[in-house]
Amino acid sequence: MREQQLPTGSVHSLGNCRECNVCHEREAAENFHTCCKKCKVTNGQQHTVSCHKMKLERDQEENKVKSDMAGAMRVVEMEKIFQGAKNADDIRQKKEEAWAFLKKAMRIDDDTMAIHDKAASMMGFVKMAFLAVIVGCELDLYAFIMSWPGYWSMPDPNHQIEGVRVNLWGWTVTITVIRLLLVVGPIGYFLSVGIYLCGSKDGQDEEDPGEKKKHKSRKKNP
Repeated sequence: MREQQLPTGSVHSLGNCRECNVCHEREAAENFHTCCKKCKVTNGQQHTVSCHKMKLERDQEENKVKSDMAGAMRVVEMEKIFQGAKNADDIRQKKEEAWAFLKKAMRIDDDTMAIHDKAASMMGFVKMAFLAVIVGCELDLYAFIMSWPGYWSMPDPNHQIEGVRVNLWGWTVTITVIRLLLVVGPIGYFLSVGIYLCGSKDGQDEEDPGEKKKHKSRKKNP
């Protein structure tokens, strides 16, 4: 017995497929509003063998389409990666060709580059040694600042070196050799730094007379 055909307006459309109005899970049979007769009788609880078979075939087809789409996306991604790697290799080759042309134009060979690399390595070692000297000087300066109060008030119970009492603005201060060094040392440090800074500034302000003549001649003859 064939099921009753529904009007066209009562059938749900899912793209090119029509949904079963009872179970709402399977595609309705052609010219019918349910997937099978048993679905209509059992209110979507059971289905016929042919309905199960059709559902399995449809699921397999959908899974195949999904897998094909995923494979196509992976192929596109691999093509993008391959194209990026190819472009990077082309750039590397262009850089190597440009470097070879530059060495040829500047008459640079492998022996010259080896000498340059050796000199650069030696200069790096010299800079590292100079940095170690600077760090040592900074540590000495910090140690001097932190130990200055201790040396100034250091007791001398045996009076090995007699100090000189000096009256400074109403204050009586005993000047010993250690205290004298604590005062003279920072004064000499700041004095040398000031002389260096002033000398470097004056050197930058001064200009060679020959350079001045060159600048004047350039202004007259642009």
